[in-house]
Amino acid sequence: MSGRFGQIRPPKKRAFLVAYSRCGSIRRAAKLACVDRESHRHWMAKDEAYQAAFALAKEESIEYLEDAARRRALKTSDVLLMFLLKAARPEVYRERSSQDVNIQTGSRLRIIVDPEREEPPGPGQAEG
Repeated sequence: MSGRFGQIRPPKKRAFLVAYSRCGSIRRAAKLACVDRESHRHWMAKDEAYQAAFALAKEESIEYLEDAARRRALKTSDVLLMFLLKAARPEVYRERSSQDVNIQTGSRLRIIVDPEREEPPGPGQAEG
């Protein structure tokens, strides 16, 4: 991972980026790299190369979390597994609800509510 931050020469900046890419926490990365958190804020404000390197470190930390979540989901957590499936394929796994409505004619109409649709279906536009 440190090779990805090779364009960042100062060792404290590089150490912070490597630590952040592994833990995803500014406070923890600062402690691991023996850097004050204010230094990170200063570097973000003044150094465009550092900003780009930090964006990469942030992506790496997210990938690490996703990998850990997948491992846990497959081993122990149906809830986490469903969350990951919803994120990966919302068109298949998104939440929907349906309700049966009894109309005066005695016939039944099923209305499916899609949370991504801005307005509910109008009369004669029931989904099913």
